[in-house]
Amino acid sequence: YARLAEAVTTRIAAAELLASRWEALDLMDRGKVDVIQPDVSRAGGLTECLRIAKLADDRGLLCIPHAWKSGLTVAAEIHLSAAACNVPLIEFMVPELWPSIIRSELVEPEFTPRNGVIDLPKASGLGVRLNEDIARKLAWPAAQKTAT
Repeated sequence: YARLAEAVTTRIAAAELLASRWEALDLMDRGKVDVIQPDVSRAGGLTECLRIAKLADDRGLLCIPHAWKSGLTVAAEIHLSAAACNVPLIEFMVPELWPSIIRSELVEPEFTPRNGVIDLPKASGLGVRLNEDIARKLAWPAAQKTAT
């Protein structure tokens, strides 16, 4: 990333696969990325992503989280964007372009942007309700055995 960042004037964004703030620090400091893109479901959860956003802000960088997987991920990253000053948006694939049961049925409500904006959920917690029947259906076989 560092060589690419030195060779181009385009902003470099990376990190959707990182697993911790330490990897994010390495990308920001040695990799010289301009935009850090943690995925809350991979990078240690909402609190760790808030730490990553703060580290990016300390360096004058943007944090634009990657949120494609489920409504749970999208909900967490909507809250991240509301809580951190350097998270102006989230990378989000609209449901019509990424049809998936984990996007459309795992949680309610399903998030749909209106004029480029997704409203912050108003219910408690992340603001979504888990469909437990779908969660059981999607669980790994070993998890299904222990849950019954």
